[in-house]
Formats: sequence, C-alpha cells, structure tokens
Amino acid sequence: MYWINKEDIKVSKSNSSIVTIVIPVKNEEKTILKLLESLETQTFNSFEAIIVDGGSTDQTTDIIAKFIKYRQNYKLMVIDGANRARARNIGVESASSDIIACTDAGVILDRYWLENLLKSFREEEAEFVSGVYVGTAESLLQRAIIELQYPKIDHLNAKTFLPSSRSVAFKKHVWKEIGGYPENLEKAEDTYFDLKALKLGYKFALVKNAKVYWPPRNSLKSLFSQYSSYAEWDAKAGLITKLKIYLKLFFVYFIILTLIFLSSIFSYLFFLFLCSLICCYLIMSGISLYWKTRKFHSFLLGPAVKVTIFLAVSTGLLKGLIGRYIRSH
Repeated sequence: MYWINKEDIKVSKSNSSIVTIVIPVKNEEKTILKLLESLETQTFNSFEAIIVDGGSTDQTTDIIAKFIKYRQNYKLMVIDGANRARARNIGVESASSDIIACTDAGVILDRYWLENLLKSFREEEAEFVSGVYVGTAESLLQRAIIELQYPKIDHLNAKTFLPSSRSVAFKKHVWKEIGGYPENLEKAEDTYFDLKALKLGYKFALVKNAKVYWPPRNSLKSLFSQYSSYAEWDAKAGLITKLKIYLKLFFVYFIILTLIFLSSIFSYLFFLFLCSLICCYLIMSGISLYWKTRKFHSFLLGPAVKVTIFLAVSTGLLKGLIGRYIRSH
C-alpha cells in the first residue's frame, strides 16, 4: 500500500500548479477508477490532484495507489476517520495552488469540466465558481429520478443556485475567510459553505458547461435513505429556514394540515379535496414522465418517486430537528 500522510505533504511554490483538485473518498472501489480516468482526459491538465481517503476498508486506496504510481501530480492522503468536510479541509490546506476545484467520488467529469470552471476566474474575475451535475441512467427508475428531481440546467439562475461540491471551484482565500468546511457536519457541509460564501459577498459565477455526470440511486429504498439523510443533516445544520425547497415543503404541510383540520370541523369534503389535490399532483408527475420516456411503467414510477422522496424528506427533517433539539438541551 502506498499513501501520503498529511505531515508528509510539502508544498513547493516553484512547482505549484494553476489549480488543485481536492477529492474526498471512502469505500469507493466501484466508482473511483472512472473518476480518475476522467481526470486524465481533461482538456486542461496543469493541475495537481489531492485525494483524501477517510479510512476505506475496501480496495479504494489500492486502486488509487496503483493508478497514481507514476503520476507526479497526484497525492493520496489517508486520514482515518475523516468525514467529507475534514477531508476537503485537509486537501485544501495542503494545496499548492491559489485556485481550488472540488469534486466527489461517484461522478465522472466531462472532459471540458476543469477548463470551463477556470475560465470564469480569468474572464469574470470570479472568486467562487459553480459547475453543474447532470444525470446518467441505466434503468428506467434512474431516468425517472433524473427527470423529476435533477435540476434543469437551462433554468438555473446564478443568483439562486447553490453549487454542489461535486462541481465547484473557489479561491483559497475564500476558504480561509469562511473558516473551511464545517467538520461537525457529516452532510450538508457544502450547502453551509456555499451559503456562507454568498453571505460574505464573494463574486460568484455559474458555469453551465462545467459538467460532472452523477447517476441517481437505483432502488426506491436507497433513494429514501439518500433524501432522508440529506434532510436530516440540513435540519441539524440549521439550514431549513434558509433553503427555498424547505419553505415550499412547509407550505405544503400547512395546506395539508389546514384541510385535515377543516374536514374534522366542517365536512369530509375538505378531506376529499385534499385527496384530489394529491392524486392530481401524482398523476401529473406520471404523465410528465411518460411523455418523456414513452414507457408505460413511467406512469407508475413518477408517483412512486415523488411519494418516496416526500416521505424521506419528512422523516429526515423530523429526525434532524429532534437531534438538533436534544443537542441544544
């Protein structure tokens, strides 16, 4: 096994690259090679890549070590117990460059990803640059999730879109002034980091052609677990009042509870009206998906995906709020 510990990293300014790519990993033996291979196809190749492993128990570090053995611009750091936030902070701290790009295992980089990200630093004098992620699907369920849940790139607005650390770049001084990624958060650390950067007024740019390809989960069970976890950590981080998605969800809760209350006081017709609204919404999601896929099963998958995510987010929010309350008392 080959690795570089944090204390072994020595930054040489004379050999510094224009950009450092920081990648946190843990137990990614099934996906890490595709990510590394997509790094090698980048049209801009003057980079160093720092991969920080949080203590993989599978073959992840062996695969990385073999891949980077004869590549001088890659470094592997093994920090047992490091979560994603700590891994990113260690990687950024060890970077020799003033521009940091971040991505995650589980994605494949478009070959123009890095080149397009970097243009905004030069052409727009940006300090914080967001790329985008797009879906790749091998199953009808994955296609359904992409169509119903992934952001539509053409509709993204630089003033409202919060980047994911699957595809983002920033000046190192931004990271320092923010105080790095919050290491007390297992998830939602990138959202917290983004909101703080926006609050401090750094010049932000959205680059819609800086793409990474990220496949969705391939079962309703794993989809539930994913969205429940996201919502739980958003709640623990205190982000739910700062994100429009949750404000919209609370409005939905309000409508549902109001109609249930009215039905208990006045007439069951209010409850029937509520059921009708829910059915119409689910049917429309099925019809929308059917027209895009022309698969009959899509008509059933649309409602299934919507219900799964609604229940997952609701469950996650409840768990996160309870956890936040317990910690504060």
